[in-house]
Amino acid sequence: MAMAGNHFVDWLGRGLGFRPIVVLVWKAIQWPVVLLFAAIACSLIYHFGPNLKRRRSWQLLTPGMMFGALGWLAASFGFRMYLHFFNDYSATYGSLGAVMILMIWLYVSGLAYLIGGEINAVIERAECAK
Repeated sequence: MAMAGNHFVDWLGRGLGFRPIVVLVWKAIQWPVVLLFAAIACSLIYHFGPNLKRRRSWQLLTPGMMFGALGWLAASFGFRMYLHFFNDYSATYGSLGAVMILMIWLYVSGLAYLIGGEINAVIERAECAK
């Protein structure tokens, strides 16, 4: 949605004859919707991911979830900018360049999620120690 959303909406707007205001509204709400989906995904991962005998109550807004979602979006955007200006992976790795790009993006995404989960774990441990 974030990467191909603008191109898709422009194409759909021309094909279906949408007014320019509809396309503009879509482009305006695109990033808040992406942030909402990333926040819900982080929250669900942090709730169902740990192998716990006793489930905690589900909380949508936690500091780790906010860091994980914003960190993931920032890392994805930064990696996209890096690839836009310095994309020489196919020259270096040949046809495996796309696989290398995917592996690096997955690594960066996993790192953002893990740091957010660690933030939540430290806060929970501090609450239990009180």
